[in-house]
Amino acid sequence: MEPDLEKIVEQYGTMISSISHRMIQNKEVAKEAAQEVWYEIIRSIGSFNGQSELSTWIYTICKRTILRYVRNERIATMNELKEFRNLPAIDPAEQDRDEHEWIKNAVTGA
Repeated sequence: MEPDLEKIVEQYGTMISSISHRMIQNKEVAKEAAQEVWYEIIRSIGSFNGQSELSTWIYTICKRTILRYVRNERIATMNELKEFRNLPAIDPAEQDRDEHEWIKNAVTGA
């Protein structure tokens, strides 16, 4: 007998969302990860054999799926940092004086 999906959503929905949002900084990516957790749960609910608690089974799916997103987020962040570090240095002496004043005023709020 398969567990009731409506009860599972009621009982574990907040947990899955909370874990996803705590582990992943980008809110949209966190929502996507939580949706994938639900997809995995629904897809594989037939394979739940009751050898462990349902909560343990759900938590394992949640952890595995979200950690995959966390790794991908970390890789993307590192790639962005590498790209930033490889940008050429800006020499203020070469910058247009008006542009330099505009930036200075924008930053200082003057």
